[in-house]
Amino acid sequence: MIKKSALLLYCFILLGIVACKQTASENSKCKYGRPMPIFSKEMNKVREHEFLPSPDGSTEHIFLDNGTTVIITQSGCNELSQKFNMRLVDDFSKTPDDYWIDLAVKMFQYFSSMDADLGTFGLWANEIKIRKDKIKLSEPFELEAGRWVRIDKIVSERSGIIEVELSLK
Repeated sequence: MIKKSALLLYCFILLGIVACKQTASENSKCKYGRPMPIFSKEMNKVREHEFLPSPDGSTEHIFLDNGTTVIITQSGCNELSQKFNMRLVDDFSKTPDDYWIDLAVKMFQYFSSMDADLGTFGLWANEIKIRKDKIKLSEPFELEAGRWVRIDKIVSERSGIIEVELSLK
């Protein structure tokens, strides 16, 4: 009986080792590797920060000193996607579409002001601003070769959510 238990334990451990090696091997084949945190609690204007990695991506919650909460989901291996969701409290039921595109620009400009390592957000903001008249909500738009943005909204009389997805393909 002890030998059977020992054999089962050995098989379980061996299976775990093989699974870990396979996961590491799969991640090393990815062009972009595993998702890493974008923000940190040490950054200017970040009040709270949480990064939750998962096997197929990550979720990051940041609470800013201005009271804004941003949820970021990252996914992808050879094509990277980052979705930024920000909830706003107000009546957005009659807000025009260009408001949401301008808000995406302001959001990324704000991110770029938080830390020198976040300067890339300023570049994304400029590209969105330049092409603002061509961008339509809910539709992916290629800013440059391989660099895409999609801006979307969910609105009600009490609140609104802006979602900005950046992707590299």
